[in-house]
Amino acid sequence: MKEVRQATNLNKTCSVGIGTMGYIPTEQAIGFPRLASDIYAVGAIGIQCLTGKEPHELFDKDTLMLRWQHLCQVSAGLAAVLEKMVAPQVENRYRDGMAAAEAIEKLSIAPPPPPATAIPNPQPRSAPTPVVDFIDFGDNKFLKFLMIG
Repeated sequence: MKEVRQATNLNKTCSVGIGTMGYIPTEQAIGFPRLASDIYAVGAIGIQCLTGKEPHELFDKDTLMLRWQHLCQVSAGLAAVLEKMVAPQVENRYRDGMAAAEAIEKLSIAPPPPPATAIPNPQPRSAPTPVVDFIDFGDNKFLKFLMIG
């Protein structure tokens, strides 16, 4: 996240939010980013990976939420983690990356079922199965989304 500091007449500082529509949460857009602002962006990227749609296409202006679950099949646990990551209010998101990583680590994602041996009539392909994993660099963990199928 890039930011430019500006002084105000009350000796407080705020930032000029720089980001991409759909990936930037409200508090960052109005100049008051927090650690949880980056959590929103990572959650939005995860949702984009699962749905194939950019977050601004999923934005519900009445609720300020991303409406995406009808576009893909994910476990209830992964859906809950992603929903918390992109919660409109910053205080409802994970406080930082480690908290989000811990929540994802607790998920139990089953591998995709084996393919059928014989299909009499071709069936339409189902949506890819998301697999969440971590890349561990010592004290830093990075979320990795894989799409299988």
